[in-house]
Amino acid sequence: MFFLAVKKEKYRGFFVSDLIKMNLHELINNEAIFQIFADNIKLSVAIKNDNLEFIYTNKAFCELFGKDGNDLIGKDDSCILPQEIAKQSRIREQETFVTGKKSQLIEHIPTGDGQIRNFEVSRIPIANHKGNIAGILIILSDSS
Repeated sequence: MFFLAVKKEKYRGFFVSDLIKMNLHELINNEAIFQIFADNIKLSVAIKNDNLEFIYTNKAFCELFGKDGNDLIGKDDSCILPQEIAKQSRIREQETFVTGKKSQLIEHIPTGDGQIRNFEVSRIPIANHKGNIAGILIILSDSS
């Protein structure tokens, strides 16, 4: 069973569910629906594993950093961000793992075209079936 646990709260006018449960079969069957949804929203979305490596990036995220999604899978922020910014991002993500709490900050992030823009960055812990944090959902919303 896979669990995506998040608090019910309003985010940009939408309510986020308390808990979404899926077994592997459901996850595979719903992957196409998820992909259609994720690739058609304006928010840049990524999911990282417990090693803080990308395991999923949506179309908007890839376009933002000028990368192909396949080139990001299995890599960390150092492949898209300057060293110091990637280091700060890693510290914030490790904090999310330790505390199990969502964080939301405005961050100055360089994009693939060299611009530095302001983003509201949400880091949301993803729990596994045992309730342990197994990954992080990252949502970037341009606030420039």
